[in-house]
Amino acid sequence: MTGIKNAVGGTEKFQSPKHFKNFQLGVVITVGKVGISEDTKGSANRDRRFNADTHSIRVRIVGSKYDNRVPDAQLANCFPMIPKHLNIVPKVGEMVMVMVFGEDEKHGDRWYMGPIISSEEHLNKDLFAGTATSNLANGLEFPTREISNITTAKGLFENPQNVVIEGRLNTDIIQRRNEILLRVGKGKIEIEPTFNNVNPGYIQIKHGIITLPKPKFTLNTWFKTIGLDLHEEASVMNIVSNKINLLTYKGGAPEFDNLTNVNKYGVADYISDEQLTTILEEAHPLVFGDTLVEYLQLLRDALEQHCHNGNGNEWTDRTDRGTEAVATYLKEAVRLEKDMLSKNIRIN
Repeated sequence: MTGIKNAVGGTEKFQSPKHFKNFQLGVVITVGKVGISEDTKGSANRDRRFNADTHSIRVRIVGSKYDNRVPDAQLANCFPMIPKHLNIVPKVGEMVMVMVFGEDEKHGDRWYMGPIISSEEHLNKDLFAGTATSNLANGLEFPTREISNITTAKGLFENPQNVVIEGRLNTDIIQRRNEILLRVGKGKIEIEPTFNNVNPGYIQIKHGIITLPKPKFTLNTWFKTIGLDLHEEASVMNIVSNKINLLTYKGGAPEFDNLTNVNKYGVADYISDEQLTTILEEAHPLVFGDTLVEYLQLLRDALEQHCHNGNGNEWTDRTDRGTEAVATYLKEAVRLEKDMLSKNIRIN
């Protein structure tokens, strides 16, 4: 890989170093399980160790001094430098920083940190043959464009001065001052970064001073509410999505099986697409409490103020109350029965 000019016409990129260096840039060659080599006992054991660590990769160090003439299948195992709790396994063709213990062990076990990502535009994949090195001093490409200059990307990426865990594609977890935000479907990233302001799913948890809604005053309660403090220090959780399901494992009506489904690839997808359809069809729509109360109040007034005007006659309003509670209930009941059920929130 020598003889490659950088973007500004400088010296050759990644030439063989004059002195041994423990840290080098490498291109990912192998990710995932490999076949067990039967050439030697040592090579078989190396392959078994590779397969035993789901975060292990094999990397070819850029240049000619370290891995020259070494076949891909014989490259050293390379393990994550940071704990698996936080490590991101790079993709084939991406770049990582590789640590080698010493010159006499350059073909022994290695450690990696990465992948090297040039810009938030390329979180899903940033290849050595593409833009991965574009922001480096000897990069093969010109520097990537500034995210802040892309009008359609406003809101798509968080201020990096906050604590952010970025997903490979379309998800993130953001920690701000007194706020945590978990987002999915936040926008388009790979083609032209575009913020999704139509239907992202997100959970927002905040803590601080909130403004309480003003009570619905009546003449009888107005004097009791003078001096009411409409501000309170509290925590608030907002769950926003097109469809929301609140489900329980046992004791629900109906009960749903396979809420912890593991698919044929051994991945826990919890609720499969097929099960989700069943839930949306069979779970109960949530009742809007204030609408239900309004319905029950009209029903109560109608029961209290109705009369039959003789045995067997239909019930109607009493004429001595000055109100038409029965007529009001009959007029509003159908609308309220329809409006009190949520179309998008379901429970069991």
